[in-house]
Amino acid sequence: ITIGLLSVLRIMNLTVQRSSEKYETDIQLKNLTMFRDVSFKHAWVISIHHSLQNSLIAFSGVLVLVVGGIMVINEVISLGNLVSFYVATGMLKTQMSIITRSIPIAIEGYESLITIHDLYCTDYDSPYNGKKEIDFVGNIKLKSVCFSYDKNELLNDINVTLLPGSITAISGPNGSGKSTIASLIMGFYKPHNGSIYADGHDYKSIDISHLRKKIGFVPQDPIIFPASIQENIIYGYPNLDKTYLYEAVSAANIFNFIEELEFGYDTFLGEDGILLSGGECQGIAIARALLLKPKLLILDEPTNNLDEEKVESLINNLRNLSFNPSILIISHNKRVQQLASQILLINDTTLINKNIL
Repeated sequence: ITIGLLSVLRIMNLTVQRSSEKYETDIQLKNLTMFRDVSFKHAWVISIHHSLQNSLIAFSGVLVLVVGGIMVINEVISLGNLVSFYVATGMLKTQMSIITRSIPIAIEGYESLITIHDLYCTDYDSPYNGKKEIDFVGNIKLKSVCFSYDKNELLNDINVTLLPGSITAISGPNGSGKSTIASLIMGFYKPHNGSIYADGHDYKSIDISHLRKKIGFVPQDPIIFPASIQENIIYGYPNLDKTYLYEAVSAANIFNFIEELEFGYDTFLGEDGILLSGGECQGIAIARALLLKPKLLILDEPTNNLDEEKVESLINNLRNLSFNPSILIISHNKRVQQLASQILLINDTTLINKNIL
């Protein structure tokens, strides 16, 4: 159960990105309920077994000593046997106390499991509490957005518009706020000033979890958990038609790579994708983001482990996606910037240049 909890906590960001909280909760709640029931029954069986076994042994001793006591009264045996009778009574009391001690232990274990269950069911604090579910088509607008970490200003008066079918590249020095813009669009943070709109609707009014189902997001260090390639890609949506899976891996340029593996989609990836190269892990994460045919695709440094030929092939695949998403790519790669529809350059907390190609 401890390993299960750690696994859930490690992939929590992925769960939120995929709006798969209910899926993950249902799985873990099922496992937890089964573990609770089995543990509770096991604790009672062991307690009763030990108690009855020890009690029967004690009772047998008492029976022998009682008979011996009667024999003392009848002067058949000596008084020493009567003393043994009292010793036997103490033995029985000791064994019966085991039952009494077992009950609090069982209750304590049950309460501990209930506490773990409550941890699974605890909702995280969301920066947005809107309820409106919109049929998102891919229009995103950041208007006069400002954001700071504590007292350190990171973004100031940022204005960005993303349109369906366009590819926007963001570039800038490390720590300039590029990834923070992606997190703001994902609704992980709320800007301290300014507003963000999806299809003209203010983020404050919409259901962010519902919106995320229409957004594919690949962070700079994507999460690969110890499971098969297929399980990593379809995470959160196990019953999706296989056609979606094949289209996603083709667009992510990993179809041939998977087909050449001995076990194909059932290939086990190991902890953090240790059995794959960095580029292959990135490809699986991109396929996962493309699985639901999102209306907005956000890729944070997706080309770090790719050569120029693969970079160009990937961008062309994304440009030709049938579902025509808005695409935001955070990248220092010059070829990515050349292939983008617009380039945003960030420096010193502000958007200092905007080139429309």
